Amino acid sequence: MEPMQLWVSAHERLTVVADGPEQLVLEARWDPHAPPPPRHLHPAQREDFEVLAGTLQMEIAGQEQAHAAGASFTIPAGVVHRMWNPFPDPVRVRWVVTPAGRTLAMFGELDALHRDGRGPGKLALGRVVARYGAEFQLVGPAGRVLGLLAR
Repeated sequence: MEPMQLWVSAHERLTVVADGPEQLVLEARWDPHAPPPPRHLHPAQREDFEVLAGTLQMEIAGQEQAHAAGASFTIPAGVVHRMWNPFPDPVRVRWVVTPAGRTLAMFGELDALHRDGRGPGKLALGRVVARYGAEFQLVGPAGRVLGLLAR
């Protein structure tokens, strides 16, 4: 069986390595020169990352830092963060979400929105985000706007 591959944004795609109730294990790839996504948090999930290739730019609790190949780091549940690739080379990361929750289902819905060729509109994106609040919450202005759109 071929591994499941998902597009979760125009610049980020995931390969599912393992999925179970305790953990979701992914390999994530970010295209070069990708813009930063909105700030977000995971209320009850920890994320562990290992940069396999390239350099990943992170903002964790308001502090920006770059993590090059070989770096590992953890984002505890409830901590506001975002990650992207502003650099000229692709980035590849091993990403573990603990517990898995409904994260894979959310990524599946985001993938379906991207595969129609148009990318998700703000209303469709807001509806997906609203359904998975236990796993993913946007913060700041983006979160407030998408929350209003989802109603």
